[in-house]
This record gives sequence, C-alpha cells and structure tokens, in this order.
Amino acid sequence: MTEPQYPSTGGPDQVTPPAPQSGWVQPQPAQTGWVMPAAVAQGPGKVSGLVIIAALFLLLVGVLTALGGAILMLGGTVLGQLGTTDTGTGVFGALGGFIAGVAVVVIVWALLEIFGAFGILFRRGWGRALGFIVGIIGAIFTGLALLASLGSLGSTDGSSAGTGVLVVLVVFLGYAVTVFALVRGGGHFRRG
Repeated sequence: MTEPQYPSTGGPDQVTPPAPQSGWVQPQPAQTGWVMPAAVAQGPGKVSGLVIIAALFLLLVGVLTALGGAILMLGGTVLGQLGTTDTGTGVFGALGGFIAGVAVVVIVWALLEIFGAFGILFRRGWGRALGFIVGIIGAIFTGLALLASLGSLGSTDGSSAGTGVLVVLVVFLGYAVTVFALVRGGGHFRRG
C-alpha cells in the first residue's frame, strides 16, 4: 500500500485521496423487523389544516346536536306531564318517555362528537380514534338520510325539500371530510 501524498508547503492546498481498499471489508449489520420512520419517532409533525377543519366541524355539529337533544328532552318531559294531570301516565306519558329516551341517545352522541373534537384539537390519539368512529357512523346515517331526502325530492314542495337535501348533503360531506382528514393526518397527533 502506498501512503497518501500531501502537497508541499508551497503548492496548492489539495490532498490526494487514499487509494481504494481492496480485499475484505466488514459488512454493516442489517436491521431486522419494522423500523419506525424518523418523522413518526420525533413526535407530532406539522399541524394539519384539514384535521383542524374536521375538528371544528365535529365541534359545531356536536354543539348543535346537543341543543337539539336538550329541546327533545324538554319536549318529552312536557309531553309526559300532559298525561299525568288527572288520568295517570297514559299514552302521553309513554310517548314523552320515549322522546326523552331518544333525547338521551342524541345527547350522548353529541358529547362523543364534542369530546372527539377536543381530542383532535389537542392532538391526542384517542381523539383521532373517537373522531374517526363518529365520522364513519355519522357519514353512514347522513348518507342514508341523503338517499331518503333525494327520493322524496320529486313528491314534495321543491323549495323546502331542496333546502333539506342541501343541509343533509353539507353534513354528509362534513363527516366524509372528517374521516378523510383523520385517515390522512396521522402525523398531526401525539403518540400515547
């Protein structure tokens, strides 16, 4: 083997690189199994605007749904009280109890949307999971409501039915965008 040649003190400041080594070189050990990408290992990345929009949509829909549930609860209670004036519970009491039960389900659904929205805004993994589940279920039910409202579009007054279809379409698209944003925006969330 030859030694690398260095320039003299008066010559240019260049170093001749050493000659390539021939012979055996120890191989680098290969990594086995799954290796976490560097972007994931570092924690949450850049905040995703689409994920923030999805969280704000869930928050808005959750608050409006909670208000609707509260109105249902109040209506069920009032209707239940109509039957108890003289004759006992009767039909109005049963109907009021049913409406109040539906109101409880609506309020629980609204709370799931609101908690999911806050979890997404605070970049928590559980918020992403809850928002995804709420988004899927919401998209299924609003999709069915959209199909039903489109089916009744020709048989009723065009202006009121058209407005209803438009509202259901906007809510359906909101849920669909929420699901899409949460599937694509994994780097937005913290691990744990």
